[in-house]
Amino acid sequence: MRVLIAIVGILGIGYLGICAWLYFRQSSLVFFPYKTIEATPASFAMPYEDVRIKSANGTKLHGWLVFADSSVGTILFCHGNGGNISHRLDLVSVWRSLGYDVLIFDYQGYGESEGSPTEAGTYADVKACWNYLTNTRDINPNRIVVLGRSLGGAVASHLVSDLSHVFPFPVKPTRFAQTTPAGLILEAPFTSIPDMGARLYPFLPVRLLSRITYDNQANLANIHTPVLIMHGTDDKVVPLAMGKEVFASANEPKRFVELPGGHEDTYLVSEELYQRTLTDFIGSSLPTEQK
Repeated sequence: MRVLIAIVGILGIGYLGICAWLYFRQSSLVFFPYKTIEATPASFAMPYEDVRIKSANGTKLHGWLVFADSSVGTILFCHGNGGNISHRLDLVSVWRSLGYDVLIFDYQGYGESEGSPTEAGTYADVKACWNYLTNTRDINPNRIVVLGRSLGGAVASHLVSDLSHVFPFPVKPTRFAQTTPAGLILEAPFTSIPDMGARLYPFLPVRLLSRITYDNQANLANIHTPVLIMHGTDDKVVPLAMGKEVFASANEPKRFVELPGGHEDTYLVSEELYQRTLTDFIGSSLPTEQK
């Protein structure tokens, strides 16, 4: 009996140790920043400006504003939890070829952006980029579509949720009457980080331990901007069923499209369908005349 009690005690201490590690080190399980910039838009023969944007806490962010030959609108892009902006240039090239300028930026701690990544930091970063487009570049919000992939989807939906209120946060009012973007696009979104954690670690009380939320469902409940959600049918990272749960949380007008492919490659595997879906949605969301 004493041996059994000792074994149970050791296992219990080990389990509590794992829980403590998960609680204090969870940022390392969510964020995978990569500092080295391995290419620039020039590598893809795309005209661009190198931009430096100051986040709300004073941290300097790095990004690129890539220009289409004949722009019909602007995409503000929030990337996923790994790598940096130099690893998304093939995507930017696709959007540019469809006629969209693209602002792509690195969160704090990624690429050439200063600081370290946090959930609150990513929210401050995307707000600073929104301010840059609508104030510094003087772009009407009704010409902007916010697009987020994977974890970036939660960053994007948080921004649009905030913009749906009357500036209770550090986003500067502009001269434009509209304060929300023309549309919100989420690619391979998850419901929340606690849900993802519970799926990956079913033996741990992840929901009690999680200090990072990234709750797409809560964000979408506040949004009435048109929403498009695209999800790969063979996504092994964020299951298709989770994307459908996110879609169920969204208000109308909304659209859900299943694309053949996995978590990262739907724009390649479903190239024609992906591009047609994107252009149809943005085309229906943007105003017919420049304002």
